[in-house]
Amino acid sequence: MDFEIGILLLILEIHKIHRMKFDQDFKDAIARLPSKEKDKLLLRLLKKDITLVNQLYFQLVESRSV
Repeated sequence: MDFEIGILLLILEIHKIHRMKFDQDFKDAIARLPSKEKDKLLLRLLKKDITLVNQLYFQLVESRSV
């Protein structure tokens, strides 16, 4: 699975926990964004959600050292 898509899916799953619903058109539009734009959006989202940062850090960094 493409790294950016995996990250966006993680974000979408976390938002599901917070009861946010995204329709398929919105998800498809995000998937079509260029990687550079996805990276910018991801960093902007991370600045606003420390829980997401911690989950992502654990998933990407801590799991490698296990």
